[in-house]
Amino acid sequence: MFERIPPSLQLLFNEREVDDFSLMTSVVDGAFRVSIRGELDLATRGLVRDACLRGDQLPVVADLEQTTFMDSAGYRDLEAACDELKRRGGTFTLRHVHGQPARLISLLSTLRDSS
Repeated sequence: MFERIPPSLQLLFNEREVDDFSLMTSVVDGAFRVSIRGELDLATRGLVRDACLRGDQLPVVADLEQTTFMDSAGYRDLEAACDELKRRGGTFTLRHVHGQPARLISLLSTLRDSS
């Protein structure tokens, strides 16, 4: 079951409703999986990073199969989770990346590699 953002946290998102986002965490095949559904953007920044960091004793997998949109804030959230997990000696993997999120990740990775 996907978790809804509690109404009390919605105030942190400049009163913007985040009905187009939910996440689910589970342990599958020895990995902590964070499944992201909807839009990963400025309004949801921090939620994915925090969810990923809860699984720091296991390999962490962010599943983007149901992610429909991601902006640079969403990308930075994933990157922050990856960096922190690696700093702690853990691993972070993206799975089922497709569509617009895949294009953004490819573009930003290319720009970072060329600098």
